[in-house]
Amino acid sequence: MTGPERTARRISKTAVVALVAITCGVGVVLGLARLGSDDSSATPGRGAERFAYQTVEWWTIPAGGFGNVIVVDSSLRSEPKLRALGEQLRRENEGYRYVFIEVFSNLRAAALRDSALAERVSAEEAALYARHFIASYVRNSHTGHHQLRIAPNGIGTENGWETITYPPR
Repeated sequence: MTGPERTARRISKTAVVALVAITCGVGVVLGLARLGSDDSSATPGRGAERFAYQTVEWWTIPAGGFGNVIVVDSSLRSEPKLRALGEQLRRENEGYRYVFIEVFSNLRAAALRDSALAERVSAEEAALYARHFIASYVRNSHTGHHQLRIAPNGIGTENGWETITYPPR
């Protein structure tokens, strides 16, 4: 195995471990349970930036929950822009008890999510996945866990995740 292949395999395992840790740390009970708010919670406040994104995967959790995989423009790959995206996701999902959103900056990388979790990707695909997995937003109103984790350069970098914790509501 060559040096680049070892590096890509290490990045792949790091990406999978990070995803499993995020999912397990939050718990399996992430999901959809509307708290009776109106649709105005999805509109940004005055002066708030609004970022477009594409939802490429949506799932429910049998115990009552939902998750999304979204793709944003690569211009959002900076700490300030990802923080602003986190605020947008926070506003858009105020009426839900449980939310789990993974953010990618590349459609192909987002499409690799399930295969990467199952470790069924090539070294090249693992590197692409790790390079473009840039944020995770999690809210569990039952436990009070409410965080945005950002990695503007992707999860396979030395800098890793930066965690922004929101106060429980």
